Amino acid sequence: MKNLFKYATKELSQDAFLCWLFANYDCEQEEVSIFSRYMLSWLISDSLSIENSNLITSVDVVKQFKNIDILIKCSFQGVLYVIIIEDKINSTEHNEQLNRYKDIIKNHYNTSCQKRYVFFKTDIIGKEEITNLNAYSEWKIKQVKDIFEVFQTFLKSNNKKDFDNEILHYYYENLSNIFNAISNRPQKVSDWQLHSWHSFFEDYTPICGLLYNTEIRAYQKQYYYYKFIIDGHEKDLPSIEVRSRDYDKEKNTLKFRVVVYNVEPNNITAEIITEWKNILTANSIRVCNRKDITKNKQIGIFKRHIKGDNEKALKNVFDKVGHLLKALFAL
Repeated sequence: MKNLFKYATKELSQDAFLCWLFANYDCEQEEVSIFSRYMLSWLISDSLSIENSNLITSVDVVKQFKNIDILIKCSFQGVLYVIIIEDKINSTEHNEQLNRYKDIIKNHYNTSCQKRYVFFKTDIIGKEEITNLNAYSEWKIKQVKDIFEVFQTFLKSNNKKDFDNEILHYYYENLSNIFNAISNRPQKVSDWQLHSWHSFFEDYTPICGLLYNTEIRAYQKQYYYYKFIIDGHEKDLPSIEVRSRDYDKEKNTLKFRVVVYNVEPNNITAEIITEWKNILTANSIRVCNRKDITKNKQIGIFKRHIKGDNEKALKNVFDKVGHLLKALFAL
């Protein structure tokens, strides 16, 4: 049977799974109820202990309380805990969400209860994102590897390889696929899925001696994106972009786009664009006149063959593209 979670990729689907799991802390299916309390005790104490899970005696789950994804009130060792979960898959924190939600809970609940703030994400958390999240000192960051470890440790402690419950089985299977794609990228680039591309983009380090800003954007269910930018020239020089969907598996080639952002008549003139196009054409890069959204202009497209179906060959292509960008604009 096909895995439901392969298709249910929205955060609301994961919200529903977590609410279902925690609401069933005392259900008749022993595996579900024990694992529910096991994960709750982990969210509270960071420890993975079956004994601790037995100390949870009541659970109340509320979805979308004042825009907070999940709010859980539970009794652990006779103490009332309020846990809020900000659940993410393809997005990240924005608009001071975490500070706002923390303040809501502190104002709504008195000081007699313990509070836990959990950022729960089942996708790659990039280096820049980690830095931003670490600024929220009271929040616990739970990444794919952390969540996967909870499932694995529970199964090992029960001498099992998989869950009997179908919902837990499918969620664990999907989580395993994500974890493996991130942590154990296949040797062949042609075997990569979206998460493998994302983790490669995260791990890739631009060539020494060249200054770049790199930016990774995850577009839900579509592709992962990497941008080469000459440091200090985000607004006045083109960048080079590549997306995971620009990889041609059959031909083993990658397509790159030369793009300039925020094109304004008073900022970047038509003469400058023409000059850049001449530079690109002289370097055998096909130029184009397509205008993208938000005043961005795509001014060139080129392809590079990857000499080998492996990560080293792909890195070599990225390095050459970095040199090309630097050489194009003589900086």
